[in-house]
Amino acid sequence: GFLVNTWPNMIEILNRIQNWDKIVHMGFGAIAALSPWYPLVAILVVAFGKEVYDYFHPNHTPDGIDVVATIVGGFVMLTLLGKL
Repeated sequence: GFLVNTWPNMIEILNRIQNWDKIVHMGFGAIAALSPWYPLVAILVVAFGKEVYDYFHPNHTPDGIDVVATIVGGFVMLTLLGKL
């Protein structure tokens, strides 16, 4: 259907957006902030866990800016929720 035919085009569009990877990291930080148990810990686990994963897997590159982007996304969500 539509989604199957559109998905390859979406990937191409995303690859053309500079730093879209950082936007994704911010999104996952925001999602981690929704954790009902210790959201700050959840944000840090997601932020650092992904980079540890990248370090140990070929074709992945750990990046400190990704950690920052994930944490920023989490803090923005916590701020919007009034938890910071």
